[in-house]
Amino acid sequence: DVLFDGPKVTGVRVLDTDGGTDEVAAKVVVDASGQSTLLANRLRLRKPDPLLKKGSVWTYYQGARRDPGLDEGATLILHTVGKRGWFWYIPLPNDTVSVGVVADMDYLFNNGADHETIFCEQVSQCDAVAGRLASGKRVAPFRATRDFSYHASRCAGDGWVLVGDAFGFLDPIYSSGVFLALKSGEFAADAIANGFATGDLTGRQLGRWQPQFVAAMEAMRKLVYAFYHGFSFGRFIRQHPEYKRHLVDLLVGDLFKEGVTEIFDVMRQYVSLPD
Repeated sequence: DVLFDGPKVTGVRVLDTDGGTDEVAAKVVVDASGQSTLLANRLRLRKPDPLLKKGSVWTYYQGARRDPGLDEGATLILHTVGKRGWFWYIPLPNDTVSVGVVADMDYLFNNGADHETIFCEQVSQCDAVAGRLASGKRVAPFRATRDFSYHASRCAGDGWVLVGDAFGFLDPIYSSGVFLALKSGEFAADAIANGFATGDLTGRQLGRWQPQFVAAMEAMRKLVYAFYHGFSFGRFIRQHPEYKRHLVDLLVGDLFKEGVTEIFDVMRQYVSLPD
């Protein structure tokens, strides 16, 4: 638990090895609790994305097919029939792959089936995944999550700051989660260090990085929206080759580069994007 003195966080309460509790004082508490979003939930800061109500079911296989050569380690995105959903297929060490399906929650979890049934049903809707898994063996239980696109209305307060998924998460489609988590940690560390140096550990100081970070997060969110609206990035770049560099910068995480978001002004001619 997190300890408060009025609106100010003063430390944490922890479990010790014999099941008892202890209180640890701290001038700053960093919430890196991931999608548990401990502080955001407690303070009612968590805001779901109304346009990205997605769910996912995933597991791990060993011995499943990989592409040869340099493509062996490539992450694949594979659509199901009718593009009702999509699979990620991510090669990992030890001949293991992470494989999971993402789709609208109302579609994926509509009949109350267990996670294995849902996963197998979706595999049957994607020949590319079924063929790759045919030679493999599942080596982990099925896991699921839903309504995972959200962000907190603020990233910091007096004596506390949120980083990574504890602040927000977009969508797995562009694998941006780890990058954004690390970047938020970098920003938060700088703000905390400066706060100790100046004696200012207020929410204003600890959260001074939020506008810059959220602007970058929103740029990636626009790409996610475009994907789910069926936008063809290949066709767009063929028509507007001058924006290829912008798109590459966005996809590799250079979200803070000056002028990189100019591409969205042109993209809006082809697809509806949030402001």
